[in-house]
Amino acid sequence: MNNTAQAGLFAGIFAVLTAVAALKEAYTAFVIALLALVGLSIAYLWQSRVFRRLTIERSLSQTTVPWGRTVEYRLQVVNRKFLPVFGMEIRDEVPTGVEFAEKDRVVKVRGLPRSILRDTMTVMWYERRTRRYLFTAERRGLYEFGPGSLTSRDPFGLFPQEAADVLEPAKLVVLPRVVPLIGAEALDTALFGTRQREGWIFTDPLHKAGTRPYQRGDSARKINWKASARHLQLQVDVEKPAFDEEIELILLQPDRARWWEQQAANRLELAIMLAASLVNRYGSLGQKFRLHTNLASSRSVSSRVPANTMVQLALLQNFSLRGGETVLCKAARGLRTASSIVVIIAGEEIPESWTAVLRRLSQKHRVILIHVGGIKPQPGLPGVRQFQVDGEVKWDETAQFELH
Repeated sequence: MNNTAQAGLFAGIFAVLTAVAALKEAYTAFVIALLALVGLSIAYLWQSRVFRRLTIERSLSQTTVPWGRTVEYRLQVVNRKFLPVFGMEIRDEVPTGVEFAEKDRVVKVRGLPRSILRDTMTVMWYERRTRRYLFTAERRGLYEFGPGSLTSRDPFGLFPQEAADVLEPAKLVVLPRVVPLIGAEALDTALFGTRQREGWIFTDPLHKAGTRPYQRGDSARKINWKASARHLQLQVDVEKPAFDEEIELILLQPDRARWWEQQAANRLELAIMLAASLVNRYGSLGQKFRLHTNLASSRSVSSRVPANTMVQLALLQNFSLRGGETVLCKAARGLRTASSIVVIIAGEEIPESWTAVLRRLSQKHRVILIHVGGIKPQPGLPGVRQFQVDGEVKWDETAQFELH
């Protein structure tokens, strides 16, 4: 029975009682029945207009946060009418992967990966009220909030009003954890330990990066006379290279990996953390890079910008959709002459088909293979530098990665 039918039923009952009491001159019963009829009428009219000109908004202090960062969850209710709202209950669906500081506000839904955030609020006439909650995400990924609903009840409990989907869905991306890399300098050296020669072989005279002081041996044609007059010393143009070195970062999961097992899932999470730490290092050094992977993603993000690459890593799932050989061959077709290749493999030995592709790539490019797990260096790769990372420690207890 809806609110209108209930109001009509109770109004009819108390109207009859009021009339009977008046006919029998029972003044006490008449006053009580009349007050009840008026109270029910006011409650019904009040509840029928309680959500008019009432707005509620949910907002997050950030939409993309590093792992472990605290996020502020805000609820703002604005009442733009003279009629106040008493005891309004707010319910919002939140993911179970976030932990609120006020745990008593959150109720988990059994059998579903969702929880309910509950709160009660009274908003007076023409008032704006804001509630703030703090939470942290337990792991990387995409978190979705909402939808939310409102419930208002009258003092008699007869005419509850509900408003569904009043809070628009919101999304939060938690980036992978980034930890220090011990021995990362070895990634910049060649196979026999010689560090790459700094400097550019070919430069583009039409692409200038600025000026620097003149040094003995510089060509007189590169002297920038205007800059020299400005600095009161000879300045020469700095030309950018005709091509920049790019790093191809390839994150692979073996085709037959048991991704549903806890050990395989932990190694994969460590591999994603290692890739994120390398992306952070390359971005801080100003190096160009591209990310390739055979893992499934909840959203497609393709960019060479470090921030967007971190988002791409955050959205990776635990299972793969493509074979590792397919990803390696596709990445090989777009390589430049000065490209370096860093391959990260999450546990288990790589198949022979991958080994053949890596051997071909090592003939023209610098190839680095990093094993996440207790796998010994892969035989049959004479031109590939191989490193190992401990894959037995839990990902949330890892303080640093040591390449050895």
